[in-house]
Amino acid sequence: MRYTIAVMALIALICPVMAVNVTVTANTGVVGKPANFKICVSGKSVDETVPVDVVLVMDCSGSMDRWGNIITEVKEVELSHRYEKVGEFVLKNKSDVEVMLQTPLDIYTPRDSFEAYIVNEETGKIFPTKKGYSIVRWMNVPPGKYAVYAKVHGRSYPVRIFCVELPPERLELAKNAAKTFVDLLGNEDRVGLVKFTSYGNDWVDYTEIVQHLTEDKKAVKSAIDELQALGGTPMGYGLELAVDELRENGRKDSNKVIVLLTDGWWNMGPNPIEIAKYAKRMGFRIYTIGYGGVDRKTLEDIANITGGMCSFAANESDLKMIYSEIAEKIRAIGKNATLKIVLRNVSFIGSDPKCERSENVLLWRIGDLPRFINFSVTVESEKVGRFKVADCWLNYTAPNGSFVSEKFDVCMKFINHPPEINVSGNTEIWEKEWLKLKVTVNDVDGHEVYLNYTAPISGIFKRLNGNTWILKWMPSEGFVESGTRSFTIRFTAWDEYGARSEKDVVVVVHDSKKWLRIRPEKSIVNVSEGNSTQIRLFVDSSSDYTVNYKVNAKNGTFIAILEPFERGVVFGFTPLYNFTNDYKIVTVTFEARNSDGLTAKTNVSIGVKNVNVTVWPWVKMELLNRGEIYVGEPIYIEAIFINATYGRISINGVNIWKSKIGNPNEVEEITFIPNTAGTFRITAWAINGSVETPTKLPPVVVSIKRIQGSVY
Repeated sequence: MRYTIAVMALIALICPVMAVNVTVTANTGVVGKPANFKICVSGKSVDETVPVDVVLVMDCSGSMDRWGNIITEVKEVELSHRYEKVGEFVLKNKSDVEVMLQTPLDIYTPRDSFEAYIVNEETGKIFPTKKGYSIVRWMNVPPGKYAVYAKVHGRSYPVRIFCVELPPERLELAKNAAKTFVDLLGNEDRVGLVKFTSYGNDWVDYTEIVQHLTEDKKAVKSAIDELQALGGTPMGYGLELAVDELRENGRKDSNKVIVLLTDGWWNMGPNPIEIAKYAKRMGFRIYTIGYGGVDRKTLEDIANITGGMCSFAANESDLKMIYSEIAEKIRAIGKNATLKIVLRNVSFIGSDPKCERSENVLLWRIGDLPRFINFSVTVESEKVGRFKVADCWLNYTAPNGSFVSEKFDVCMKFINHPPEINVSGNTEIWEKEWLKLKVTVNDVDGHEVYLNYTAPISGIFKRLNGNTWILKWMPSEGFVESGTRSFTIRFTAWDEYGARSEKDVVVVVHDSKKWLRIRPEKSIVNVSEGNSTQIRLFVDSSSDYTVNYKVNAKNGTFIAILEPFERGVVFGFTPLYNFTNDYKIVTVTFEARNSDGLTAKTNVSIGVKNVNVTVWPWVKMELLNRGEIYVGEPIYIEAIFINATYGRISINGVNIWKSKIGNPNEVEEITFIPNTAGTFRITAWAINGSVETPTKLPPVVVSIKRIQGSVY
């Protein structure tokens, strides 16, 4: 539920040009449980903003010459000495392709090499093996779906960061996006540029301030164009130079920020986390952008320490979008901003970011007010319904020096679901036999639950644990006058906040001296036209009995016979030809009567198939492998489909092969290569278009073993 707060006329008199919109998003809460509402502050029609001094810190290490359009997820994989599938990718157009398998520290020695090849999964074409330390490339790869296989050499580091990339180089795309960022800055804003790189182990002479803070955007973009990729990643030293530039040359009243872009791990120079703490002491925010196989935690920590933002990009479009978002955020629309919330009818649980708190009064000292800022508050309530939960004030000093105070309310809806009652146990008993019912009460809201019952009996009722009860009762002899007697037990459950639910259970008690029961051996059977089926019905009676039947079949001729056997009767049923045009279910009702005056009924469903239409399919499956199977080795499956129009093979519930069947007795060979160890259940299905239910073969269980030994 979303509320947009309009600016009041009184406030407009204080500050003629309003700088912000306030939007509140409140989710529906559960009574007694934490619920969230968020406050978003965004800029609108801003005539004046606080000037910005921003330093771009750009990674110019050697890895920035890798290609920059990442078309797969960046993920961690573990290689071994045998080729294993590490990923897949899809090419929509013909292109050069680069596979990155980068060690986390991004420092390579001769033992860190790997080999990789790619396979077109549609045509089976294999592109030749390439050897590399962090990347390998193939040229002029046609469109299609591809799989990537790789292995390591010698004692090489097995854990790698994997992705697939297309041209052009990362640094070229990063430079284009950075120049777009410069163009988004205002006329009063200034920008500087720092590059970090090295030559061998020398980072001090190669990491430098390329352009000091200036309003000359053309000069900054020209400096960006001159950047080149070389050497290592002294990220911390690059940040240190940027902090020094803002401290020495930044304007007194400006909003001072640093924007860091990198594609790897810092591997020389000062620790960037310590420099982030230095920036925080100076009051500077650092916005970080990860591009490629980066150290995500370090970049997130740098942003969090300084109050900035961390983002990750996969291509030039992502970079431009992130830079645009940062350009919007750093153009402050207010100074000395505070957000005050007074909670009503709810209890405070927590907030993000953290706040100063005095009972139900919450206060955040925001400082500079950027164009977009989110605050999340977590509360709980014992009330049900929609009501006001907070009074809020946003106070700040506008760029023209005016004091602005905007007030808005927050309303939320709280609900409480009733508990769910489940009863298990035998509800049909005899005199002098125990009734034992197990009652489970579940509450989706996680509340404490309670249970009681009402019935014309008094049994043993006790709680076993937090949500389970048991009810025991034994009817005495004579409880039933003749035949059976039934009554209803009503269970009532409620939670700690009053939500209630009920469930009725009917109990049937049989007379221990006069009784009659009839039970079929099967409740559902199938038979084809012209064939016979037999159904045994067991009868338990206190006296002599008779059994009658009624076949519910308006159309179609059949033969039905009822014969006795020692424990009941046998019903024989034969549908004649042309009984049905396809498939029809016939219901047969059986009624028993005994000399004690009791009656009992039961039903049986018979499915009749048309022999001229229905052809039941079958499948036979065999594994051709012999001996032990290891990860990465193919499993060969042979399946013979009989009278099927469609076939399917699945492993652990996931289809690995499916196809139309062209011949009445078709043989298919399927190959599957497992990439993990464990137990695999292989199941085959055969389907005939004229039969609603397919034939499913019981699964074949295969155990795949892990490759033994270390890759170190």
